[in-house]
Amino acid sequence: MYATHSVLNRAMKPGSAHGTILNITSTTALEAPPFPGEAVYHANKACQEGFTNSLRNELVGTDIRVLALRPGVVAGHFHRQRVGGDEGAYEGFMEGYELVLPVLSSPRGRLFRMC
Repeated sequence: MYATHSVLNRAMKPGSAHGTILNITSTTALEAPPFPGEAVYHANKACQEGFTNSLRNELVGTDIRVLALRPGVVAGHFHRQRVGGDEGAYEGFMEGYELVLPVLSSPRGRLFRMC
């Protein structure tokens, strides 16, 4: 929020107000999975959603877009911690999700696949 405030203070000068603010939230901002000890994490993600939506409303009529990126489940250490390292619980949690490999484009229009 502090970074957004600082950037907006500079960006809102006459003739320079354009761009995109991209806030990284999470699908857990919209629903809280049943894992103990994550209340602060989920509350923070919900706060980011509210901030993004409010900021978007405040900037209507400007050339500044405000977007939210909500990554879903990412296979890794974070989700292993959620289940206390229990490999069976981890596999059960990840079951049904399809691996998505992000594709990035370079300034020259070439595509790169992250693995």
